[in-house]
Amino acid sequence: MEIIECIKAIDEYKAKGKEAIAGGFRSRSRETPTYIYTHGLPYAITLLAARSSKSLLENGLLQDTATCRDVVERVLSLEKDEKKASYGLYGALVLYIMEREGLIKSRTFSDLVKEMLQNPTIEAKSKPIFEWFKRLSEAYFKSEHGAE
Repeated sequence: MEIIECIKAIDEYKAKGKEAIAGGFRSRSRETPTYIYTHGLPYAITLLAARSSKSLLENGLLQDTATCRDVVERVLSLEKDEKKASYGLYGALVLYIMEREGLIKSRTFSDLVKEMLQNPTIEAKSKPIFEWFKRLSEAYFKSEHGAE
């Protein structure tokens, strides 16, 4: 399961002193499914872009991206603000997995939003991706407040 490789790549950054990135990713993983269920997938993806940038999310759509590690390294090299980086990283990795699973074909953020609005089955088929990211990030990255 490639999602585990994504989590491991973030865990390596955590071990290098980037605990805030891992904690922010965990928070994004826990809150985003709620937005999907209440407002829909296009809204949730747009919210992630608004809180980081569309260009950070587009790193998950690039055809030349070989691995999750590549996405993690690219996003974290482009954004130094840890909060924005956690939103961008989460969004980029979700899109990377969605693309790898054959759920989306878009290469730009604007095309992605159009594709999701025109094909509502993407939302239903992508929900397990969000749930896996949530559970795995909870397993790998403990809350900074100790609350589970």
